[in-house]
Amino acid sequence: MADPWAFGWTQLFTICGLLISGGFAYKGLRTFDKWRQEQLEQRKIDVALDALALAYESKYVFEHIRSRMSTSLEWQDMPESEEESPKERMRRGSYYAILRRLDHNREFFDRAWKLQPRFMAVFGANSEDIFSLLHKARGAIEISCETLLSEKEEPARNDKESYELWLQMRADIWASRGSPRAERDEVGRKLDDFVSKIEARCRPVIEHGYHKSS
Repeated sequence: MADPWAFGWTQLFTICGLLISGGFAYKGLRTFDKWRQEQLEQRKIDVALDALALAYESKYVFEHIRSRMSTSLEWQDMPESEEESPKERMRRGSYYAILRRLDHNREFFDRAWKLQPRFMAVFGANSEDIFSLLHKARGAIEISCETLLSEKEEPARNDKESYELWLQMRADIWASRGSPRAERDEVGRKLDDFVSKIEARCRPVIEHGYHKSS
């Protein structure tokens, strides 16, 4: 005679097996989701660290680029101009030196361009405006140097518009911290704004990750 419970036990074992398998699958999915979230958070922290380090590095990079101190070695390869006096060459050389420093720091600016899309992916497309401050600061220095390099002499002071522009371009290329020219230092303000906005976005992410892991 067939066991009346045979079918029932088989079904029960099958159901138990399915429940156990489902439990493992659910736990596996939760574990995977947690792992994936941790990976995303870690990548966000990595991007924040890279951006913050780049922002702090920008201070030293631009301080070097905009230093008023220069030597003839920095413009020895500058093309000579016809009937150019040693004094005139030195004047032009001080602008040429800034362009050389921009070129020597190309690797820094390349890293900024590469980091920017990663930063935007993490912090939103509107964060592009933050990096534009850095690029505009560099662009202002470059354009001012090229313009001053091509000019023959200082504009007359009675030509107020040209003279004010000349003063502004000189303030763009040379750091003016703590000097009477500081009020014209638009490049310096862009760089300070860049650093402060990077700090505002990145510092909370880094500190949250630090406290979470400790």
